[in-house]
Amino acid sequence: MCAATNAPPWFARALVGMEVGPTGAQFAGGKHAPDYAANFNGRDIVRRAAAANAEYLVLWVRDGEFTFHDSKLLPRPPGQRNRDVLREAVEEGRKLNLPIIAYCQLQYPAYELRQHPEWKARQANGEPINHLACFNTPYTNVVKALLAEMLSYGIAGFHLDMVDQGFSPPIGCWCDHCQSPFQSEYGRPLTKDINWEDEDWDRMLQFRYATSDRFEKMLTDHVRSLDPRATVDFNYHGNPPFSWEVGQKPVLHADNGDFVTGEAGP
Repeated sequence: MCAATNAPPWFARALVGMEVGPTGAQFAGGKHAPDYAANFNGRDIVRRAAAANAEYLVLWVRDGEFTFHDSKLLPRPPGQRNRDVLREAVEEGRKLNLPIIAYCQLQYPAYELRQHPEWKARQANGEPINHLACFNTPYTNVVKALLAEMLSYGIAGFHLDMVDQGFSPPIGCWCDHCQSPFQSEYGRPLTKDINWEDEDWDRMLQFRYATSDRFEKMLTDHVRSLDPRATVDFNYHGNPPFSWEVGQKPVLHADNGDFVTGEAGP
């Protein structure tokens, strides 16, 4: 037991891996539902990844609409029926000594925002941003519960993606969960004007970065409290063409996980 606990983490021996998800997942099902995940088979994916000499597998488990494990919190795509893709992958991964990393999308949670519209980020004029969740709302508790579900499968770690606060207008967030702590911290209301020469705008940016940082640290601490061996990495979106909207600082963001990945087109 002691030797296993002190063994190097999976990424110390793994260099090249694969990320695999069902076609259509990047659109959260959309017009492709209910059939877009019908042929998504964890066992087959693991076998083919191992045959391709992959040293680890990042498997899509949660997108913005569905999940691919037996969850009490989110539905599975109808085309998947009762199959548990994550269980298939983990069981086969054990046989082939292939670490399984769960891909989990954190922003653009369409299903949750339909159930809890009060968790939507809000524009400066108070209008909701229908596709964005605010990381200062109780949505964070759902994320923690989801990660706990996936950890129970014995995965090697998480690839946590879309930890952004939006990529383009409309921009948030001016909800009560943001305005109240900002007022308490700075003794003034959140500015509603983008003005790079204004100290209030600097404070707004500081609060925005601190929100993302706090959210990520909370998730890492939660995962490690449940399984100290499970790894966490957060995908980074702050490089061009992205900008301040995402709410991520590179060093601050990278330091919250065991390592960091970055979004980049081939």
